[in-house]
Amino acid sequence: MPSEPTIRGDCDALDEPKSGFNNDDVSHLIYEPLNPAVDEIRLLTLHPVSETDSTLSAPFPMLPLLQKLRPSILLNDVNFHVTPSLAFILSALRLDNQTRVLWIDALCINQSDVQERSQQVALMRKIYSCCRQDIAWLGELPDNDPESKPASNNRYRCRPQRLSVKEGMEFMNQLTQKNPETLKSLRDKFNSLFPGEDHSRFEHVPDLLLSRNDQEKLSALFRGPSFWERLWIVQELSMAPRVVLMCEGAELNWDALSTLFQDEPYFDAFHTTDHHGGYRYFSSIFLKVKLVEDQRQLSTSALPTRHESSLLDVLGRFRDLQSTDPRDKIYGLLGLVTQDHGIVVHYSKPLRDLYKEATLSIINLSKNLDIICQNPFEREGGPLVLRQDENAAQAPEMFPSWHRV
Repeated sequence: MPSEPTIRGDCDALDEPKSGFNNDDVSHLIYEPLNPAVDEIRLLTLHPVSETDSTLSAPFPMLPLLQKLRPSILLNDVNFHVTPSLAFILSALRLDNQTRVLWIDALCINQSDVQERSQQVALMRKIYSCCRQDIAWLGELPDNDPESKPASNNRYRCRPQRLSVKEGMEFMNQLTQKNPETLKSLRDKFNSLFPGEDHSRFEHVPDLLLSRNDQEKLSALFRGPSFWERLWIVQELSMAPRVVLMCEGAELNWDALSTLFQDEPYFDAFHTTDHHGGYRYFSSIFLKVKLVEDQRQLSTSALPTRHESSLLDVLGRFRDLQSTDPRDKIYGLLGLVTQDHGIVVHYSKPLRDLYKEATLSIINLSKNLDIICQNPFEREGGPLVLRQDENAAQAPEMFPSWHRV
């Protein structure tokens, strides 16, 4: 692959709802075959509301995938189903007077072509690394979108969301930019609750108090959105040279979060109303963000031999994240692995065969049987995803379950 991916600009999108069709029936009208020999990809041109035709230009931003199909857009003059969330995001990202060029896996990859999907997934590390920026949409989603409903395994999203993602993003910007008025307010809150006390371990760094309302703002941003539960976000957030978290009316640069995590004196100055010191609170609120940031530091390190991302480490680190296809618990993370793992992406491969392939790869790379003898992924009764399979009796019991239950 060349230093920049070969680009085929044959994917245009306009709003034009229509129903009564299936994407598989029209995909051949939209997508021309890609040439895998030169690592071709497609880009999407998002037209302004008033414009009906345009040309393509690079460099390009990126946008995460959102699945289930309902509304439709006009894609290369053909109506094409998208999720309510993706339709909402495309509308929000539209510019007033000019086109916008994006790479969106749900649209730029022919999802009906298993072979193309397998080949394009294998290219994602290069695609993300070559983009200008990654746009991570965390804003509120349409009420009719299944993605916007609380997940039963997320106790924070089961509660009504009192504050918006926008409020959380604005507050986080104030903290990362060390806004004087905001810091004075937090300092005054601390002095009011703990008069005459000083708990800061660092000189010239005053204690700051996060009120219940402040904590709710951060929860709205870092706990509320189902975005943080999706496995597919990891590779793009880790590999893109620039990442912007975005919602309607606000955005937050990932570099600001990275700087915050490295500023120990400033981080240590925060307290909550529950107890002195905000370490426990910040550890929980930023857990998934910090996992991605750690991987981002590993993936962008100039010393890859000293900062290796092994297959086992990557699969273990992000095991709790969710994917629609259980194969993506492995395929969606391979781009982060620095080892020569030998796993070939192919979505027609039976799940049990993929589990076996991943396990054997780890054994060959580690030159031991720890993944079997001391299996950190073992669960009572074996992998649930395999036990639910109609051929569960044929499932290899010794192999770990990479699919979170």
